[in-house]
Amino acid sequence: MYYNSGLLLHQRETPSKPKKTGDGRGIPEPQPLTNVHGDCPANTSVEPMTAFKQEWTLESAMEILQHPTVDSEIWASAVEWLLIYGPPEIQELLQQSSGHATSKSFPELQPQRYGPDGSPCYDLGDLARSLGISEEEARAQLAEKEEKHGVQHGFSDDDTTTLQ
Repeated sequence: MYYNSGLLLHQRETPSKPKKTGDGRGIPEPQPLTNVHGDCPANTSVEPMTAFKQEWTLESAMEILQHPTVDSEIWASAVEWLLIYGPPEIQELLQQSSGHATSKSFPELQPQRYGPDGSPCYDLGDLARSLGISEEEARAQLAEKEEKHGVQHGFSDDDTTTLQ
């Protein structure tokens, strides 16, 4: 299995600590979901992909990225949202930055194949070793991200190519 995103890589950098709230200077936090469709009962559960998509707006995610002292977990969530739902030009910039950071932080980690959109794909076992986690844990994180985003991040040989 190959993985085409830097979404797991930030996990190593992000300490596990409780999320901090805004710093009192007007930095927005992800807002709880509200029932935006009048025909939905208030207690209807929302699909994880929809829930994550509704946590941010383009404006709030961009404001977080530009803030000099925002909590790392909030910053990572904003970047993740922009990578999935942001405009194509922002996605491209973040993917370039992610590729640069990956090559600097994990020089041993090299793309093995390329996804349908041309993005680099890393062997899941290599990725897990680079992060210091088991392949099973990496696979579980990948599955969690796919469910949360409603987007395929893991690919087989049949879905990828050796040429970019």
